[in-house]
Amino acid sequence: MDKASGVKAMSGWGNMWRDFREYRRNSILVRNFLITLLLLMVPLGVVHLLVYAYNDTINREEISRSHMNELERFKDAMDNSLFNLENLSLQMASQTDFASVGKGNFDFPLKYEQLNKIRRIQDAMLMAQLTNTSLESIFVFVKDKQYLIAGTSGGNINKYDVDWWYDVYRDRQDTTSSWTQFLRSGTGSNDESPDFLAHFRQLPIYGSSSEKSGVLFVSFNMNPLKPFLSMQAGKLYIIDSQQRIIYAPQADRIGSEFSELEPNAAHAVEQSTVSEIIHSGGMDYTLSAVPSGYRDWQYVSVLPLRHYYAKQVKFRQFMIMLVLLALVSSLLFALVISLQNYRPISGILSMLKRGEGETGSRRGKLNEIKYISSSISSSNEQRQEMERELQHRYELLKKSQAIALQAQIKPHFLYNTLELINMKAIRMTRGKNDVSDMILALSRLLRLSLITEDDIIPLRKELEHAQLYIQLQQLRLDGGLEVIWKINENILEYDTIKLTLQPILENAVYHGIQPSSRQGVISIVGYAEADAVILKVKDNGVGLPRAVADEVNQSFLQTPIRQNESIGLRNVNQRIQLVFGSEYGLRLASREGEGTLVEMRLPKRTRE
Repeated sequence: MDKASGVKAMSGWGNMWRDFREYRRNSILVRNFLITLLLLMVPLGVVHLLVYAYNDTINREEISRSHMNELERFKDAMDNSLFNLENLSLQMASQTDFASVGKGNFDFPLKYEQLNKIRRIQDAMLMAQLTNTSLESIFVFVKDKQYLIAGTSGGNINKYDVDWWYDVYRDRQDTTSSWTQFLRSGTGSNDESPDFLAHFRQLPIYGSSSEKSGVLFVSFNMNPLKPFLSMQAGKLYIIDSQQRIIYAPQADRIGSEFSELEPNAAHAVEQSTVSEIIHSGGMDYTLSAVPSGYRDWQYVSVLPLRHYYAKQVKFRQFMIMLVLLALVSSLLFALVISLQNYRPISGILSMLKRGEGETGSRRGKLNEIKYISSSISSSNEQRQEMERELQHRYELLKKSQAIALQAQIKPHFLYNTLELINMKAIRMTRGKNDVSDMILALSRLLRLSLITEDDIIPLRKELEHAQLYIQLQQLRLDGGLEVIWKINENILEYDTIKLTLQPILENAVYHGIQPSSRQGVISIVGYAEADAVILKVKDNGVGLPRAVADEVNQSFLQTPIRQNESIGLRNVNQRIQLVFGSEYGLRLASREGEGTLVEMRLPKRTRE
């Protein structure tokens, strides 16, 4: 950068700093900076919020989906265990020895036949234990004899610890022939999860309720299902069709109503399959539920999202860092853009200040734009004032010229009229008094031409003036002049210049009709075109040679009229063009011996 460029740059920065100090918070620089910052930050903020909301939604959906997958795996494992448990129970209960065990004599000493039956039953139990690794325990209880047969032992029930299953059997033996239930061993506490999945089947299986003499008890250990249970970080329930709890993390909750333990989730599990977020106790939970494929059970899992919150907090901290970075970047970017955009404004302010001089002050202005607008408005008002003054002077000039031209017409017209009145009075000796009629028409004519102050009048008044003139000429020619009027009424209110039609009529009478020996006829036609009003005056007088007619038309193009020059048609043409423009005026057409046609073209204009 050379020295001149450096000085210019420093001057530019100095001007912007001066403008900022003068206008402060009202400065366009400040407003542009704030607007640019807002335009940058709002989209960035919205994008960050959308990203955060989207990430939150995706994470929640992922957790729900993962939760549902784990629950599906647990359901499959549990349904498989149920099928194996009940199938094993049915197979063993169908054997003859199991079905008839209650009919034997268990008095001591046992008979040989009864001992063999018991041994066969125990062999079957041992074989079942060898082939089913999940099998925890299996035994037959003969109710009437209070005798219990296990895989390696047998004897009176009092010899065994039966509290953990006997009460269940006693409560339900009269209501159903077989059922499955989760049980807790006698050594565990009720606030721990069940240890066994047990199946009770009363014997014999094909007998009536009165013939049931015992029960086959088969239980699976829950240890193989522990991996699935440990994956469920929340609460896992199995409920039946009446929403009673069959399995719960705490054994003492088995048999309770699900709506009592999870009131916010009860309405949702009425559906067969559920995966949604619920709010309970000030926390969010993901609720998943799937129906069993084997029983009329439903597997329900309620997982708290607190472990998800830790991940979300980390992501929120990351988003805050991004927002702060975006804010700093936006501040710098907005400042650079605002300064670059303000340079032209600062340059304009400097030029205006130099134009105002050292005494010019912007103090009191709201901001730079209002100051610039005020300066431009002031300059524009000055220009408009000068244009109005110029237009006024030009109109005065045209009006003066028109008045001068019109003044040339009035004496000439009055002279001819007075001569006619004088000649008529000399010849008048008797009969009708035409002198008085002419004097009356003349007075009205003078009133219209002299008293009217405006040069621009409606065409209706100009036609009235022309009719008075024609009346005088008809009196003078004593029936030797016929006038035909064909004027459309829709043109009567358009503007024209005073005393434009009368000179044309005068020219037709004196230079066309009067030298001719024929009966004089003048037709006046008026109508409107698309953008103009047309008046045509045609006479059947002596006409003009073509060369003379062309000379007259050529004279219409010459301005101005020189002093002592013949006025007439050229006077009228120039007055029209002075007021309305060069595209309006007169045009003459004539044939020698046939007559002359004068066409007047006026604008379609009315005064407001």
